[in-house]
Amino acid sequence: MSARFWLFLAGVNGFIAVGMGAAAAHAIADPHLAGLGEKASYYQLIHAVLLIVISSGFNPFVTFARWFMLAGLVFFCGGLYLHALQVTPSAPTAPLGGVAFMIGWALIALAALKPKP
Repeated sequence: MSARFWLFLAGVNGFIAVGMGAAAAHAIADPHLAGLGEKASYYQLIHAVLLIVISSGFNPFVTFARWFMLAGLVFFCGGLYLHALQVTPSAPTAPLGGVAFMIGWALIALAALKPKP
């Protein structure tokens, strides 16, 4: 996938993060559910920026890291949003997304250790 694709995904995720953060802060009455929405927004915004930073990385570790970050965005943030909006009774995908984020960060660390050709 091209850097433009990853920049597009970063922009879409940033847009969603800001909108959902506002919704959580102003439209969700239950403080616990609002907190979940705000937490998801926070994580989504951080990882949207990260996608910008690693959008043009050519290292194989970075390539895989992008996909794991995307999975984390969908499963962690998406799961928390669904829970906060009471679409689902729980956020069963959030732990999977959290693990995906952790793997993505580990892959970025490994990319730094890979010797240059």
